Amino acid sequence: MSAPRIIKRTETRVSPWVRLVANEVLVSSSASETYHSLAQADYVAIVARLPDGRLPVVRQFRPAVASETWELPSGLLEPDEGPEAAARRELLEETGTVSLSVLDLGTFFPDTGRLENRIRIFGIEAAPPAADFVAESGMSVALVSPSRLGEMIRTGEFNHMLHLGALAVAESRGFRTGVFQY
Repeated sequence: MSAPRIIKRTETRVSPWVRLVANEVLVSSSASETYHSLAQADYVAIVARLPDGRLPVVRQFRPAVASETWELPSGLLEPDEGPEAAARRELLEETGTVSLSVLDLGTFFPDTGRLENRIRIFGIEAAPPAADFVAESGMSVALVSPSRLGEMIRTGEFNHMLHLGALAVAESRGFRTGVFQY
């Protein structure tokens, strides 16, 4: 028996950001099954560190979970935009902090069973936000110490799993935040 393979793929545009994909997979010489996934642009997550060691985090309402969540600065790549440019743009737009140096920490699959995109993680040394920075409507920004972010994680206040993974990747690849030091 040969390995499963996709024999037919169809996409349905759901919104400007998401497409529903149906992959017909040949699972045996005579049987196929349809598997669904979501396709969207690749995504960047930024672990930013200010000169004093604080980390910018953002809070916003997420309809998918019907609540406000604390997250790292992040977002989808725009068409024809490179991942590093997207990381710099998202960090500035969401937190008002300017990127001083950027370290590509890797590319990962966020959910191999349901999502087709990749998450690109960046460690960024950043300047503090300008005094006149105003957050996007519906979003708040906090500059937190590593110990405060660690406490937010331990209490479940910061519970975005992809971003917890981004913090772990940053630490494992040498971009030290101090968040996981107890």
